Amino acid sequence: MQKPLIPIVIALIAGIATGYHRHFPELPLLAGLIIVFSLILAPAIRKGKVRLLFLASFAFFILGILNINLSLYAVPDAKHAIHQTGGGKLTFEGIVNEDPVLSPDGQVIIVNVRSIIGENGSLPAEGLIMLSLPRIEYPFKYGDIIRFKTKLRRPRNFNNPGALDYEKQLRGRGILVQGRISNASDIVLIREGRGNAFKAGIERFRSRLRKIIEENSINPQKEILTALLLGEKKKIPQPVRDSFSRTGTSHILAISGLHVGMIASLSIFMVLAVMKISPYLLLRFNALKVASFIAVIPVLIYAFIAGLGVSVIRSTIMILVFLVAVLIRRERELSNTLALAALIILLINPASLFDISFQLSFMAVASLIFAVPVFSTFLGSGRQEVVAAPLSLTGKIVNSLLLFVFVSITATFGTLPLIAFYFNGFSTFSLPANGVVVPLMGMVVLPIGMLVIITAPFSSALAAFLVKAASFFAAISITAIHFLSSLPGSYLRLSTPSLPEIVCYYLLLVVIVIFIDRKTGKTAPETCRLSSNFLKYAFCALLIFFAVDYFYLTWRDKFRTNLQITAIDVGQGGATLIRLPGGKNMLVDGGGDPGGGTFDVGKYVLAPYLWRERIKQLEAVVLTHPHPDHLQGLLHILENFKVREVWTNGHAADTDLYRNFLKLIEEKGVVHRIMNEKTAPVKISGVTIYILNPDASFQNRRIDDFEETNDASLVLKIAYGKVAFLLTGDISHAAETRLVETGADIKSDVLFVPHHGGRTSSAAPFLNIVRPRIAIVSCGLDNVFKLPHPDVLKRYANLPAKVYRTDLNGAITINTDGKELSVKTFQQQPR
Repeated sequence: MQKPLIPIVIALIAGIATGYHRHFPELPLLAGLIIVFSLILAPAIRKGKVRLLFLASFAFFILGILNINLSLYAVPDAKHAIHQTGGGKLTFEGIVNEDPVLSPDGQVIIVNVRSIIGENGSLPAEGLIMLSLPRIEYPFKYGDIIRFKTKLRRPRNFNNPGALDYEKQLRGRGILVQGRISNASDIVLIREGRGNAFKAGIERFRSRLRKIIEENSINPQKEILTALLLGEKKKIPQPVRDSFSRTGTSHILAISGLHVGMIASLSIFMVLAVMKISPYLLLRFNALKVASFIAVIPVLIYAFIAGLGVSVIRSTIMILVFLVAVLIRRERELSNTLALAALIILLINPASLFDISFQLSFMAVASLIFAVPVFSTFLGSGRQEVVAAPLSLTGKIVNSLLLFVFVSITATFGTLPLIAFYFNGFSTFSLPANGVVVPLMGMVVLPIGMLVIITAPFSSALAAFLVKAASFFAAISITAIHFLSSLPGSYLRLSTPSLPEIVCYYLLLVVIVIFIDRKTGKTAPETCRLSSNFLKYAFCALLIFFAVDYFYLTWRDKFRTNLQITAIDVGQGGATLIRLPGGKNMLVDGGGDPGGGTFDVGKYVLAPYLWRERIKQLEAVVLTHPHPDHLQGLLHILENFKVREVWTNGHAADTDLYRNFLKLIEEKGVVHRIMNEKTAPVKISGVTIYILNPDASFQNRRIDDFEETNDASLVLKIAYGKVAFLLTGDISHAAETRLVETGADIKSDVLFVPHHGGRTSSAAPFLNIVRPRIAIVSCGLDNVFKLPHPDVLKRYANLPAKVYRTDLNGAITINTDGKELSVKTFQQQPR
């Protein structure tokens, strides 16, 4: 077996993936592991290489399950801070575990708790707390002992199909609880410099570098340099990040294997250049080995200065493994070396498997290892007859450019499914953008940055000059990226691919590369076992799969005859997707932070859900009323989806959020319809939508009161066959009374509970007329408003009506053919 590490790594990955989705008892796993290793060590087994490899792979499969289970499901000690969640504010004391992560809106610090401070003294405590706080005057740093007052909560997910499991992501880092500081008086510094002395020294040097960059560069260049050298990319302005993302160059902003690899490559190049000066050195030593050995030093320096974050450590391990492979003369065994790097990283931190940067880095490198040698041979195949004749300078340049193009295309196509899966987009200008940014940032800005690191301890003036030089070239890159991202068609939106689509995509790429390899006449040993007929059949089968998949997805919705309505889990807010017969879709409200926070529900919750459902355009977007918890998420939807109409109640709220909403409607050329009870029923695909609220007089009066704004919510009754749904926005008792007194037809099978289950809504007279069989409450887990109110739940229990809640059930989907109803929840059991 020439590459034994590959099946072992595959087995480890399978074990980690299995353990991630299911918790297994540790004791049987340990017993199984011991038995398998005993069989491996038995003399009778040693002779059978295939059997040995199978047993080793099985052992690593079990190890993967055990490792991720211990990382995600270990039972916290009795002193752990997680046992303090669900109560009021408490005072904690602890040490800052790492430098804060800064952003334009505030900062996040990880605190290792030591004690809980009470009136009668302190109690020992432990565990990591992720603490969010605003930008305050004193910048906390690693090693500071701080005392703070906060209410702890467990991290929560937005429980919709395909959503990011944020809770598990934090668990993989050992973080089980979160806290928030809104008032600077709730956090104080007790002592400084109590962390590890070596790490504290590194952090002081990082602070010095940060200061030199800030004093000698301007926005956004200084944020770019800080990201490249210190790994602090969250301070980069959002418009700049968006431009890099739209051009497929955002990878340059986050320290990855590309950056560490460039540091290693430049170090090797410089050492080789020096050694070439002396013939004695070239004769006495293996130049490549010496250069690779020395390159370890700048790689480690860069890793420490970059903050030793998870992604930095992972990238460093990856490059160090490749350097060691050169030292032991295994540099040609690239696939085995890559497998070894993955094995080490996943054994140290199994949760890395689910990190986006890990997947993108390894898939890009694996694609290059597999495909670039084939393309290189293909480039040279046309001149086999004149191979003795050396290439001219022009020929060398052309070949180098072609190889660069092949490398870029290979990396792009190799990571395309992952980019579509995580980011739902694809840059059409990725190749020219990377052709500008990678050389400038990687071969100019980054080396100058390394010189800044080297010179800063000796000469601040020289370091400042180098920062200015790096900023100049960074500015050129930023200008080019802004230009390319502004061009029409520079970025295409993609739906979220399914797992079978991703697998078949990669199989198709493999088949294509093998075909090209066969065409060159230099078939690799691994591909010899695949017959030409098998490859042809596989190629045809994969093409048929994609053709069927395309036509199925294209026509599936067009032939839909059912009405499907989903209450999306957006936390404490409201958002409802209506999927009409015939493939048309509507979105009612977009969720948002009730307190006007900056978390973009539209970008991180709603849009990913819509793309997963293969929805790219909406017949109508409905805003029931302009409060942030219903409006905020709609801005991202209007920017990134094709919307035909927007329905509102006409309330021109005096807020920046609403003004931006109107601006987007105008810029996108969307039809804006103002609706009230006098609006004629709207019929779409056999579904009739009635507007029951607000009353027509609302258009002629100014409303500034919070409750009046709620009572002016659009109320929609959606009728399909014999089944009716009532969507009520945030109306309270006053609006409910008006609907009852005017004799509006509000009888419905499904009621979307008014005002998230607030006490002043869902009055008994209103419910007695609606008489719903199903009631849906859209609210956030452990929300500060304590909704739904217990009295409201009692009223629904008395009807009786089956109550579903997004805080307990996640996304709630109701399907009807106009006669019968069926309900499906994302979470089968309440949290």
